[in-house]
Amino acid sequence: MIDNLLFDIAFAIIAGTMVAYIMKMLKQPLILGYIIAGMIIGPLGFGWIANSDTVMLLSELGVAFLLFIIGMELDFRRLANVGAFVTYGGLFQVITTFLLAYFLSLALGFSTVTSLYMGLILTFSSTMIVIKLLSDSCKIDTLPGRMMLGILIVQDIVVILALSIVVSMTAGSDISSLVFTLFNGFGLVALALVFKKAISPHILKFASSSPELLFMTAISVCFTFVGAASYVGFPIAIGAFLAGISLTAYPYDLEIAARVSSLRDFFATLFFVSLGLQIVSFSFLNYIGPLMMFTAFVLFIKPLIVLIIGKAFGYELRTSFIAALGLAQISEFLLIIVTLGVTSGLIPIEIFSITAILAIITMTSTGYYIKYSDKIFDLFSHYLLIFEFFGRFSKNDKLDKKQEVVRHKNHIVLVGCHLLGEGILSELGKMKRPVVVLDYNPEIIKRLLEDDMVAYYGDVRHKEVLAKLDIEHASLVISTIPDREDNMFLLNEVKRRNPKCIVFVTANNIEDALVSYDNGVDYVILPKLLGSERVNEHIDDILTNPEGIQRYIARLRKKYILTLETQLERKILNENEPKYLKHLQKKFNLGILNDKTK
Repeated sequence: MIDNLLFDIAFAIIAGTMVAYIMKMLKQPLILGYIIAGMIIGPLGFGWIANSDTVMLLSELGVAFLLFIIGMELDFRRLANVGAFVTYGGLFQVITTFLLAYFLSLALGFSTVTSLYMGLILTFSSTMIVIKLLSDSCKIDTLPGRMMLGILIVQDIVVILALSIVVSMTAGSDISSLVFTLFNGFGLVALALVFKKAISPHILKFASSSPELLFMTAISVCFTFVGAASYVGFPIAIGAFLAGISLTAYPYDLEIAARVSSLRDFFATLFFVSLGLQIVSFSFLNYIGPLMMFTAFVLFIKPLIVLIIGKAFGYELRTSFIAALGLAQISEFLLIIVTLGVTSGLIPIEIFSITAILAIITMTSTGYYIKYSDKIFDLFSHYLLIFEFFGRFSKNDKLDKKQEVVRHKNHIVLVGCHLLGEGILSELGKMKRPVVVLDYNPEIIKRLLEDDMVAYYGDVRHKEVLAKLDIEHASLVISTIPDREDNMFLLNEVKRRNPKCIVFVTANNIEDALVSYDNGVDYVILPKLLGSERVNEHIDDILTNPEGIQRYIARLRKKYILTLETQLERKILNENEPKYLKHLQKKFNLGILNDKTK
C-alpha cells in the first residue's frame, strides 16, 4: 500500500512537471499544465492513477500545507486602509452572491439542498490562487490586492461557519449539535488567536537560534492544529490554515515562510494535479447547460457584484474592476464541502465533477484576469462607465471637493501614500515643503484631509485628476506606485507639461528600474534594495541644492544605473553559469584538468 502511494505521488509530480514544460513553451499558466496532467493520468484519461483513496489523500494533504503557508503569509496590517470595505463589503458580497447563485440553481432545476450547495460553491473565492498570483506578479501590496485579501479573509471566516453547518448536516444532527459544532469552530479560531498572541512569540524566539528547530516547530504546530480540527470534526485544511495564522509572529514568520516555500511549491503542484485526477466520467451532455451557466456566473456576474460594491464604497472604477477580476474563481474549500455532501448522499456525485471542472476553468482564467487586468479594463472602460452610478451611494465621491482647489508653485507632488509614501511624506513635512498628495484609496485621503493636508482622490491615469496637481509648477514628482505602466503614463504627462521637473518612480525589480531609466526617469526607488531613509536623503539633497539639481541628478542616475546593470549581470550569470561551464567543459574537454588536480 505504501509503495503504491509513493509511486502515485511520484507519478503525479513527474506528469505535472512534464506537462508544465509544454505550458511554459506555450506561455500559458503552469497551473493549467498541472491540472491537465491530472486529467491525463487520472480516471478520465488513461487511468494510470485510479485509486480514489490516494486521490483524496493527495488533495487533502496538498490543500492543508498550502493553506498553512497562506495562513502565515496573511498580514492583517495590509488591510488597515480598507477596513470598512472588508467588513461590510465582504459580508454584502457573500450574502448577495449566495442568494443569486441559490436562485439560479433552483431555476436550472436542481433540488433545494443541491441549490444550497451550489450557492456556497459559487460564492467563495480561492485564497490560495489569489495570493499565489498576486505574489508572483508583485501586486499583493497594491490597493486592489489589499481589497481582494480583505474580502477573502471575510470569506474564509464565513467558510468555517459553512463547514460547521455542512458537518452537522452530513451527520444528521439536530440544532443542539449544530450549535456545538459552531462552538467548536469558534473555539479553534480563538485558540489560534491566543496562540498567536501569547505563545508563538516565545517558542519561536527560543527556536530561532536553530533554523532546523524553527522549521520543525512550525510543522509540529501545523499538525497539532490539524489534529485538533480533525478531533472536533472539521477538515484538516481548516486546522492547517489556523495553524498558519497562529505562527504569524514577526520576524520569525518570514524565516519560516522562506524555509517552507519549497514545500509550498511542491504541494501546489500536488494539489493541482490531484484536482485533475478527481474529474471522473459523468453524463456531461446532461449538465453542459448548467455548467456553462455556473461558469458565466463566476467569471462575469460575481466580479460585477464586487465591482458594484467597490464603487458603492467610493473606490475608483479601475481599482474596483481589477479587484473584482481577481475574485472570479471558486475556492479550494468547496471541494471539501462538496465531498462531504456527496459521501453523505445529500447531493449527487455529478455535482462533484461539475465543481472540479468549474474550479479548473475559473482558477485558470484568474491567471489571465490578473495578468492582463489593466488591458482588460482599457478594453471595456467605455462600457464600464455605467457603474459610476453606484458611486453616488458613497460619501467618498466628494472627497476632493471638501477643500478648495489651491494653486501651488515650486511644490512637491507625491503619488501614492501607503507605507513607503507615508514615510516620504513624513520627511517632507519636517522640511516644511508644500506637498500635494494623490492617492486612489479614499481611506488614506480622508485621513490626510483630517490632518489639513492638500490631498486629492483619483487615479493617476486620469488627466483631469492630474490637472489638479499643478504639475506645470511642481519642482519634484514622486510616485510610490510600483506599476510600470502607471509610472510611464505619469512620466510622459509630467515631462510634457513641465520638462524641467524631477521625477522619481518606484519599481519592484531591476529590470523595471532599468526600463524606467531608459525612458527618462530621473531616479528609481527600489524598496527591496533601498529604504525610505535613503530616498529621503536624496530628496533632501535635491531640495537644499536647487542650483546644482541637474548635475546631482545626472551623477545619481549614472551611479545607480551602473549598480543595477552590475546586479542584473550577476543575476544572469548566476542563473546561466552552471550551463555555460558545462558547455565549456564538453567543448574543450576540461575534464582532463579535474583528473590532474586529483
